Amino acid sequence: MSALPIGLLLLLLLLVAAGAGVAVRVPASAPQRLLLAVLGGAVALHLLLTFYDLVGIRWSVPLLVFGLLAIAALGWRRPAPAPPTPRLGWGDAVALAGFSVFAWYGVAMVSLQSDFIWHWGIKAQRFLAVRHVDYAFLARPWNWIYVPDYPNLYPELAASVAMLAGRWREVEQLTWSPVCLLLLFIGLREPLAMAGVSTQRRHAVVATMALLCSAAAIVVGLAGGPECQLGLTLVAALPALLRDPDPESDLQVGVCAAFAAASKLEGVALGGFLVLVQLGRHLLRRRWPGLPSLVALCLLPGAVVLHWRLQVIRHHLEAVFHRGTPTWEHVQRGLPVLVGATSTPSWHYAPWLLLLVPLLLRWRRLRPIATVLLLQVAMYMWSYAAQPVDTVVLISSSWARLLFHVLPAALLALAIAALGDRAYLGEAALALGDGGERSSQGLFPLYNGRDNSERRYPVMHRDSFLPVALFAGVLTFTAAVAAQTLGPSYETLFVQGSAAYGAEDWSSCAATLVKAAEMAPTERQAARAYFTAAACATAKGEKDAAFALLEKAAAKWILWEVDPSISDEERVRWDVPPLSVARKRAEQLNAGTFQPH
Repeated sequence: MSALPIGLLLLLLLLVAAGAGVAVRVPASAPQRLLLAVLGGAVALHLLLTFYDLVGIRWSVPLLVFGLLAIAALGWRRPAPAPPTPRLGWGDAVALAGFSVFAWYGVAMVSLQSDFIWHWGIKAQRFLAVRHVDYAFLARPWNWIYVPDYPNLYPELAASVAMLAGRWREVEQLTWSPVCLLLLFIGLREPLAMAGVSTQRRHAVVATMALLCSAAAIVVGLAGGPECQLGLTLVAALPALLRDPDPESDLQVGVCAAFAAASKLEGVALGGFLVLVQLGRHLLRRRWPGLPSLVALCLLPGAVVLHWRLQVIRHHLEAVFHRGTPTWEHVQRGLPVLVGATSTPSWHYAPWLLLLVPLLLRWRRLRPIATVLLLQVAMYMWSYAAQPVDTVVLISSSWARLLFHVLPAALLALAIAALGDRAYLGEAALALGDGGERSSQGLFPLYNGRDNSERRYPVMHRDSFLPVALFAGVLTFTAAVAAQTLGPSYETLFVQGSAAYGAEDWSSCAATLVKAAEMAPTERQAARAYFTAAACATAKGEKDAAFALLEKAAAKWILWEVDPSISDEERVRWDVPPLSVARKRAEQLNAGTFQPH
């Protein structure tokens, strides 16, 4: 069997062809156009498969290839003039190395996102089997665990890869997330060049962010999910938000918004914020965008969101835990957990830099991206305070992943504010050069009083010392904490143990699940792992070990699954304690401090 991801490579070629009609209309460098072509092709694939579903045509390889090539032929035009491509350098080599390591960890299922097992992969296999998005399957009551109200771009991509390869092979599906990370690294270069960041500083920023994002993707486990797609969205949209609004930037924002909205529920909000901010930029210039701009900006995201929402309403797919009203109790319980999760070593404490995002509002060209970032983070805070589930578990299990949606673009914008040309950014900054004079190079001085935006420096020139030192510091810190941060999580161990169970490798199954129980963040997860480990020991014939594991599982007091829509007032009417009291009682029983009244 070939080790090459043939299906993924074929799909990428088709996506680039289908999205080239969008990319050539944007005044961007060749790498940036490649990035936009993939995003535009993914949106075209999603709408093509949606069209086939609406007319009742089952997916097939000929229809998939013909449809994407037809879109490519209809959308092709002569490319618009493109700016020069920024030079490759040592920062790009570091980014390529980071991508390679994450790809290896993902393919080896070390950095696997558990949701690939629990719902993304299952959806993709179901759609592949029936050759359409099976909303009837998603609408079955027992399938709520598959989060049926999520948009379906990721499983559609995974099913398309399997169709083109002629087989289902997890290696190919899991490689999509590293590809998105590589595209994100490619997207870092264009905004830095637009802002006049010098060559060595640009390489330092790319290298530092590549190390940070690659390490986080490995530790958090982002292979096998759409998190990298949302992080890619904001980075890809940043050049359009830096330019003055015009039909070309509207098209770029519209494609990015549609890509985000088709990827995940959080992406629907992100796409909406991108469209609203771009419309607001037109209105602030006291002009309503013309019909070409409105079509370019709103048509694709509108088509994606409208079809998704109609299907959710038609098949009653909306999950009850995605609704709710913010409560003070959730805020009180969640705030300490959020502070701890923000200090996670997997991100090297970089999430605290999000507190600096409001400062970006000082610079005219950075206000659009700052507004989008603030709105998206505010939406996450609202969701944490409103969802009728355990706030502690929700934040601890999701915040590190959600950070990948906003943190790369936030760090890139902060780097532009610090290193970019002040005249380009459009607002006076506290940037002092030698002798106290203001500098046109952001927070760094001029070299001999001249603009250094395209000057090439020796690697250790004084003007590039700070970013190089920052890069070296992040590299050293990454190596220092790697032994702690690269340890397998509960989700990874449980997935590996479940795979060993399916392969009837009973010894490995039991040992891995015991480790998972020891790493479990909650008593419920620990009990679940111990019970499964006991099943492995029983199948192996080790009854004493199985009884010992069952005793460990029984020793874990847990609050059983409840209906989160039932209020505490209704529980009291039925002589049932409120959820907060029940949770505290379980904690006391596990700690041995419970005193019955």
